[in-house]
Formats: sequence, structure tokens, C-alpha cells
Amino acid sequence: MIVPAKSVAQQSLHEKFFSDLDGNKDGKIFKPELPQNLKRNFDRIDVDNNGYISIIEHVAFFSRNIDAHKKLTKDWSGFKIVRDISYVGEGHDRQSLDLALPIKRKSNTPLPVIAFIHGGAWRAGSKNGGLNQLYE
Repeated sequence: MIVPAKSVAQQSLHEKFFSDLDGNKDGKIFKPELPQNLKRNFDRIDVDNNGYISIIEHVAFFSRNIDAHKKLTKDWSGFKIVRDISYVGEGHDRQSLDLALPIKRKSNTPLPVIAFIHGGAWRAGSKNGGLNQLYE
């Protein structure tokens, strides 16, 4: 299996997450080791169907998902998209937000703010699909 090259920070984030999930530290994640909310993805991640998730499968799955979620699937041509703005000085990479700012405003009055809050508790998933969910 070929794993796409990623930044060292991103790789270590995925590796740390793997280590956190690998309760007995045997280098394999078995379904019972996963929190309930992650068990539904087990079969998608275990691509060789050997009954456990390897570090290679884990990194490949989460790297692919991050790249897929960062792609905007709606027409955002009327907006300037600003990604990954940290809201905690020197916090975790996941403590960031994205903005969609209209390029042409009809007036100078303040605009409403619509917030998408990802409920992963900084443990699972990401905010990256939020803009597409707010589009509609």
C-alpha cells in the first residue's frame, strides 16, 4: 500500500491518534479497542480484512479523509475562504476555524454569523466539512 507523503506534523498527529486508540500497544487496533463512535468505520479502514487496523491503514484512511474534506464541493466563487485560523494562541492544530467572507457586499452593515461546530471533542473527526454543510 502506498501512503501519500504528508507533513511531519500531520503524520505525527495521525500516529499519536493511532497510539491513543491502540489500548494494548501491540501496533494493531482491534474493533473492541475503538470507542463506539469509531467502530462503524472499522471495515472501511481495515482494507486487507485481516481483523485489525494497522498504522499504515490508519494513516492512509485519515490522510485521505482530511484531503477529501478540505475540498469545497459547492460553488464558493462569491466568497474569500480563509482556512485554519487559530483561536488558541499556541493551541492544537484542531483548535482553528475557517471563514467564508463575501467578496461583494451589498452594504456596510454588520453581517450575520453562522457557525458550524464540530462535536468531536478534539478527539475524532474534523471541522473540514463544515463549510459545505453550511452552504445550503
